[in-house]
Amino acid sequence: MTPNEYQQEALRTEHTPDIIYTDHDGGYTVERAKADHRLSRILHAMIGMATETGELQDAVKKHLIYGKPLDLVNVMEECGDTLWYIALALDASGFTFEHCMKRNIEKLRTRFPEKFTQAQALVRDLDNERTALEAQDPSEHDRLPDRLPADDKPAVTRPNTVKIISVDNYDHEGPGYDDKLIADNIVSEDLAKTMCMALNGTRANEDRYYKVVPSDYVLKEFQP
Repeated sequence: MTPNEYQQEALRTEHTPDIIYTDHDGGYTVERAKADHRLSRILHAMIGMATETGELQDAVKKHLIYGKPLDLVNVMEECGDTLWYIALALDASGFTFEHCMKRNIEKLRTRFPEKFTQAQALVRDLDNERTALEAQDPSEHDRLPDRLPADDKPAVTRPNTVKIISVDNYDHEGPGYDDKLIADNIVSEDLAKTMCMALNGTRANEDRYYKVVPSDYVLKEFQP
């Protein structure tokens, strides 16, 4: 199995929900949806790599501190799980395993032309290293396109979100009401309701009440 074949097989089992939505002027476009999905995949990979390396550390800790036998099969397992997340991060960034491996070796050759030396490790030519990383071999066709969500239909409208406001008259009846924005663009309505319950349970000002409203709700200003 080649590194690129592994990457493709690994990505077959990917499940990354869209967990990042950024706000930008000009509306939520297809390009913004793709960029947010890419960020969601990279974040998924980052958390996964941290988790798997932590599990590898735990296996070594149990060997060193508790005297348990070092499970080398488990070491291999955790390394493999880390590779899965590296495959995801690379794919989300538009690169294959083989491209990354080649660029990494070229960077090391730039830094250490013959072999490791302490002097070369301390005094680096970062510009040349960057050039080595950015180099593209025209014969390689390993740059991957930006992947869309699984259904291949990017959400071009912002997902339904809610906001929390405080009001001085819950029913907005009669003059004198005055809405104040507390938090906006909350993806989880359940989370927003839980926040409101906590705020209402501890509010110092009994004249105001916290509630969840849609993000397109227009705040009602004070009217004497």
